[in-house]
Amino acid sequence: SAMASPGAAAQCGSSSAGTAQDTVNPQLAPSEEQEARKLLREALEHFAQEPSKLVAEDVAKYSAALQTLLVKDGPHLRISRGDVLPRLLIVSDPLEEFDDVVMLRCCVWNSVACIDVVLSGGSHTPCERLEHVRSLFDVYREARFDVPIHSPVGGTIIFRNDGYAPPADTIDAFVNCGPCSAQTLRAACGSGLRLGGLIVTVGANGDGTSLSGINQKQTSSRTRALSYETDGDGRRVWDVVIEHAKHTRAAYVRNLSVELSRFVLFPNPLRMHGTIYGSLGANASFTETAVAATALFICSRPPPAAGPRVNEGNSVIDAQYLRNVPFLKHAMAAADSEAYTRGLELIWAYSRWVTDTPATRAQPESERRRLAVSAAIPLMCASLLGGEYKGHRGASGYERPPSAAFDGDGGIQFGYDPLSKLAKHALACLTPESAARLTAAIRTHFDFLGPAYDPLAVLIAFDELRRATKPVRNLACGSTST
Repeated sequence: SAMASPGAAAQCGSSSAGTAQDTVNPQLAPSEEQEARKLLREALEHFAQEPSKLVAEDVAKYSAALQTLLVKDGPHLRISRGDVLPRLLIVSDPLEEFDDVVMLRCCVWNSVACIDVVLSGGSHTPCERLEHVRSLFDVYREARFDVPIHSPVGGTIIFRNDGYAPPADTIDAFVNCGPCSAQTLRAACGSGLRLGGLIVTVGANGDGTSLSGINQKQTSSRTRALSYETDGDGRRVWDVVIEHAKHTRAAYVRNLSVELSRFVLFPNPLRMHGTIYGSLGANASFTETAVAATALFICSRPPPAAGPRVNEGNSVIDAQYLRNVPFLKHAMAAADSEAYTRGLELIWAYSRWVTDTPATRAQPESERRRLAVSAAIPLMCASLLGGEYKGHRGASGYERPPSAAFDGDGGIQFGYDPLSKLAKHALACLTPESAARLTAAIRTHFDFLGPAYDPLAVLIAFDELRRATKPVRNLACGSTST
């Protein structure tokens, strides 16, 4: 059946949970508990909103398209242009998140196109990333760099090392599903991009310039760290390249809007038996990564210095879980339960931290309250799913980082470094026992997981190419020119 859009479900009933005032909480004074409930109520009113009608139409469209890709193989992504195949260059970083491998298996394999897949450097080498893809999928078992793979639907796929520079005027679309070297970026969005070509960005500003996303950082052959490289004038290399592409290649830039991506969620692979995507769920490593990525949106809160952006994005996603997961809907209705009480305590503690910390003291009161409201839904969601934070109620295990950004956290570990794979898979801000409970609850009760960023970016790229004028005839797919 077609995948129902999580964003189109009925709004959760939150009035009883947000207004009950008769709970006796030994950890909070009555006025503190009342304030915590008020913060949660404000968050639900603000973040539990349906997308606009226009966005809802796109959510339904892309959710259905995603479902088709996940179920079975076929020529799902194609452009009717006679014998001229569009050529896309997609940067991908498998081994980071599970959306990369889903995109490679379900989107790229089913594309009637010539696709160069540049595997990122960074925390893993391109060779390590390719080996990971080979180990997951029989269709890529024999994959090697620079050797064309011909898919049954008529497409050609070529894995490339980070640093690859495409021949001049050959790329119809550059799709930014991961970070890459400055060399690849400059070539793919410069001479390699045909005139009027497309650039699809993930995690950037609306005009394609860099914000704080990882995908707009650069990799380096000398280190595994990612960074925003700058030119001689101190401008970010990414921004200079995007600006140059617009002016010299007449490039059209389409950023994957959070207004859309936050509502197009991956289904739980454990619910899709007999499908390509469901078969991935049989791989313990894949499922663990998928669940850990979902848990990140729920349980890890950044320090106040990071601002409200991450919390607000997570709140939009978590509000959908509160609406659509019966387990959570029932837990929210029990406003006097132990889990609900813990959630209120966490909301209050986080609000004290963001209100009275060096990073925020100079901010207007409205901004500090925005920070407090932005974390309320995720904190309550984590508690209702069984999460217990290190340091809260004396729970052991929290070793505060030396950074001043964590001053004033009240001895509670509210989050962890999202770039640390060990911390992400362990849900390091939670006690080990409660982390196991939370991940088990996601596996068991969730029909949908986190946003489908990378498949969505590829779907958008094909949509935009269909609207574009016919491209010039590319070099034959399979060229190993560099």
